[in-house]
Amino acid sequence: MYQRIFNYRLSRARCIVENTFGILANRFRILLNVIPLKSNKAKVVTQVCVALHNFLRKESNLQYPEENIDKRFRFIYGLSRQTGNRPKNEVIQIREEFKEYANGCGSVPWQDNMI
Repeated sequence: MYQRIFNYRLSRARCIVENTFGILANRFRILLNVIPLKSNKAKVVTQVCVALHNFLRKESNLQYPEENIDKRFRFIYGLSRQTGNRPKNEVIQIREEFKEYANGCGSVPWQDNMI
């Protein structure tokens, strides 16, 4: 059951990220295709696009719905690109940490009803 709850929460989060990136790519067309730069520079371009978007949004007072954002759980793991079909042990461990969070202190009242 914990795995099903986590998969559901992960799916919802992925949809939110994809929608957010779609909004960002619609404003900054460079994000619609593969960025023709090395990965470290492409990362900087993406971060600059996010910063510019946030600045423009703040200056124009444009509001987007910010439902279901858990501000307690904001961190990014630095992972390298995967090869092959078997995930690295590090990735499996990170997934387990997210699963424990989604079923522990990060659980939401409605998640048990959704599976």
